[in-house]
Amino acid sequence: MGAVRTGTIYNEPHTHFYRRGVGYVSGTRWVGEITIHGKRYRKRSAYRDVVEFWLENMINRFNDE
Repeated sequence: MGAVRTGTIYNEPHTHFYRRGVGYVSGTRWVGEITIHGKRYRKRSAYRDVVEFWLENMINRFNDE
């Protein structure tokens, strides 16, 4: 029986882009992380449900190992 995989989702600040007359526009994005065999996989998106879907797929994909 393989290990039970878990991941984490968190919010991080970042700079979007440079807008003329405004400067850099900053905001936040969602990040999902999972570690499999010592390698860290990450997914970043402005939408939490995209990250949740990716994380669920990664957990299901590697849960049998």
